[in-house]
Amino acid sequence: MSAWMKRSLVPLTAIAVLLACAPALGAASIRTGTYKGKTDKGQPVHFKVTKSRKLVHFGFSKLRLKCSDGDVATVDPLESGPTRLPITKSGKFAVLATYDDGGIWGANGRIKGHKAKGWIRFQARFDANDQQVKDGAIVCDSGKRTFSARAKKKR
Repeated sequence: MSAWMKRSLVPLTAIAVLLACAPALGAASIRTGTYKGKTDKGQPVHFKVTKSRKLVHFGFSKLRLKCSDGDVATVDPLESGPTRLPITKSGKFAVLATYDDGGIWGANGRIKGHKAKGWIRFQARFDANDQQVKDGAIVCDSGKRTFSARAKKKR
């Protein structure tokens, strides 16, 4: 099996499913603006918080996936796009994106003040010909990668 084919994953057609966390009792202070950070393995993570307390453009790249056939794959940049995702009063958010070819990624986190932390995970399936397919026997998984991010300082 060629590791070459799986090295770079770019899902083509996304169907995003947005999840809202249950609202909490107290309101957390959440800074608006662009957040940038890294996973526990050093891969970049970014997102924006709008003035209306919505999360947009949650993205990440360079996640490394270990495959059940021993191969390794790398995820090209992925992003949730301009869809406004809810952030609860306590600062929690969750995202789940699924693709027609069976790829799936999720993120879950909490924003407090100008800091955020949480986790992301990406999974994909491949057939014996290294084609990404929904029911492929080969599973590639990043595992849960924790991240931390900070809002850019206002100037």
